[in-house]
Amino acid sequence: MIEMKGISKTYRVRRREAGLGNAVRSLFSQEYTEIPALKSMSFTIPDGQIVGYIGPNGAGKSTTIKILSGILRPDGGMCSVDGLVPWEDRREHVARLGVVFGQRSQLWWDVPVMESFLLLRDIYRVPEGSFRENLERLTGLLDLEDLVRTPARMLSLGQRMRCEIAAALLHGPKVLFLDEPTIGLDAVSKHHRPPHHPRHAGHRRPVLPGAPHRQGAAPPGRRHRPDSGHGRGEPVYRGVGGGPVPPLWHLRRRGMGKYWSFFKMRLMAGLQYRAAALAGMSTQFVWGAMEILLYRAFWLEHPERFPMGMEALSNYIWLQQAFLTLFAMWNWETEILESVKTGTVSYELLRPTDIYGMWMARSVANRFARAALRMVPVIVVSSLLPAPYGLRLPASPAAFGLFLLSSALMVLVVCAYSLFVYALTFYLTDPNGIMVLSVAAADLLGGAVVPLPFLPDGFRQFAALTPFGSMQNVPLRLFSGDIPLSEAPAVMGLQVFWITVLISGGYLLTRNGLRRAVILGG
Repeated sequence: MIEMKGISKTYRVRRREAGLGNAVRSLFSQEYTEIPALKSMSFTIPDGQIVGYIGPNGAGKSTTIKILSGILRPDGGMCSVDGLVPWEDRREHVARLGVVFGQRSQLWWDVPVMESFLLLRDIYRVPEGSFRENLERLTGLLDLEDLVRTPARMLSLGQRMRCEIAAALLHGPKVLFLDEPTIGLDAVSKHHRPPHHPRHAGHRRPVLPGAPHRQGAAPPGRRHRPDSGHGRGEPVYRGVGGGPVPPLWHLRRRGMGKYWSFFKMRLMAGLQYRAAALAGMSTQFVWGAMEILLYRAFWLEHPERFPMGMEALSNYIWLQQAFLTLFAMWNWETEILESVKTGTVSYELLRPTDIYGMWMARSVANRFARAALRMVPVIVVSSLLPAPYGLRLPASPAAFGLFLLSSALMVLVVCAYSLFVYALTFYLTDPNGIMVLSVAAADLLGGAVVPLPFLPDGFRQFAALTPFGSMQNVPLRLFSGDIPLSEAPAVMGLQVFWITVLISGGYLLTRNGLRRAVILGG
């Protein structure tokens, strides 16, 4: 049963008149307008019903759907869907839910549609047999045979919407919400929607033909559009119940499988940008050679004043170029930043996952994908150069092992710091200032411009204690032997400390920021 009692929602929107003078005045005083979207909305929908939700633009139809789906918190009132409060029991709720927003996509843009379907299989933990059966039936019903191998960005709007409908039904949801699902569909596609009829005789509740009855999938429909020629409204579907919805204890298990799936998806998407990788490699070869030649000139003049040996310095520089995208602070996840700035991050709440964990998996994968295309050529070529200008292995297997472990910790420090900045975007009008300062601090305090041993003693000690000092500075110097093995536990312990602090702070900021996120419009 779906029940709403006295639900209200008001949006607070910033207003400013046009003109330079008004822009200057807005720096000191800001004007807001309150726009009521829902006022004491109440209704009850029993099991097995198909309901159309009709109203003019701005009537609050999408707001209602967002509240029912758990991505928006009302200002007051009570709401429950199948016994769960959507925004309080979000992960359990959305695991039983299918949602299609005509203006938003749940498909990954740069990979074939099938990869998005496989990711959704892992997110919702659909058994392989059920997934294949659902996929086969939906592919035939929605005519997707020629689309599932095509990247989503190459589909027309109508083709993408057919894939979106299939994606919402793959896990056999008990409840299905559709918000303008036929946007972009031509007349032929609209008339080829799956028909509504019972699965078998004697069953009075509608079931999507082609989806197994045991999965309780509900039939799709449409929200009212003035140009559609139909009087149907924005539907709220209640499934037949009794399907194989994962029990709550299963949903609460903190398995890492779904985050590994996010990692693989982002990795595959990142590996496609080969031209950018080739351009980056060219720059890194030239820059690395220039740095080594510059340091060589100073080293030949006063080798006794050098805080690092020339061979150790060459190792540091070539590894820095090989793994540049792993630790470079300018390597931001622009998609995450834009989703927070625009509020569309709220739609990520439709998945039964932890947003912070998903972001972390994406960030790590993004850095590995960009590094994978560059590091092998840089390492191979630099290792062929004569001593002391080429790359050489560490003095012992222990040093190499500590380098690998410290590199993994370095990636976590970098990504945790990046996610901390993303979370701050919930509270800032524009995060560009923090981002620029972060890049400058990482370059100076992390050893990107000049290795830390070349800095004055007091400043070097301060830099080593900052989170930036736990980035490239530690693994690169362990590899080159500039940090002795006896000091490895201390510097790697500091890395673990910053990982703990940054992840804890970023997680709390993200959790509270998502409560503030409000998304306007359909």
